[in-house]
Amino acid sequence: MKIYNKIVLWINQNLFEIRVKSHDGIQRMFYFRIVNSKYAIISGFTKKTQKTPVRELNHARKLRDEYLREEDGKNGNY
Repeated sequence: MKIYNKIVLWINQNLFEIRVKSHDGIQRMFYFRIVNSKYAIISGFTKKTQKTPVRELNHARKLRDEYLREEDGKNGNY
């Protein structure tokens, strides 16, 4: 994983984690780039440990992949 700054963390293949402070603590959200300057935030959770839970990572990857497959199908690429 590569840290771009204190707010954004590169996870892998077009998947990023963004950190947002709130009154409840630090919230984490996964997002990915759709095209050009369009992004989709696909899931969020409250992180309570240093390591991002594997379950949350797998869920975010699944949502990203489903979205991209659906978009490819609409464009005739799938």
